[in-house]
Amino acid sequence: MENTNVKTLKERIAAQSKTIIIMAKVARIILYVMLGIFGTMLAASLISPDASIIKIFGLDIKLYSLMGRETIPEMQEQLVKSIIMIGLSQALLYFVTALFTKISESDTPFTLDIARRIKTIGILLGVAIALDNIYLGIVVAFVVYAIALIFSYGAELQRQVDETL
Repeated sequence: MENTNVKTLKERIAAQSKTIIIMAKVARIILYVMLGIFGTMLAASLISPDASIIKIFGLDIKLYSLMGRETIPEMQEQLVKSIIMIGLSQALLYFVTALFTKISESDTPFTLDIARRIKTIGILLGVAIALDNIYLGIVVAFVVYAIALIFSYGAELQRQVDETL
């Protein structure tokens, strides 16, 4: 018979995992919308530089100035970087969703599969951060990788406990 505290803890972890999954899915939808907007802006600026200027109430509004850039090429560079970051963010959120789906379905978070998923997230997160700050990206990747190693160790201990019982 399973301990009531353990059962309650598992139910709480499963509920929290489902909340994280929902939040990640909402974030992915928002990122898809942003990807569409940025992709359209980039395509329009490449097709016709005049498309980067919108007329509203007789005023010329320059999209590149709204993005804090001085020229259209600077805006295009920023849009390409943003699209790459959105792609990495989508990948991260996909793996986070898969991770927490697995956690909510498992009896324990200490499995080799979950540790492997954490390692993948660590690598992607490190790459995403390294695009802006290489040193911080490396540190984050190592920290998350170390956490994954702890989960691997926990998986081995869990396996030994399960074999003992």
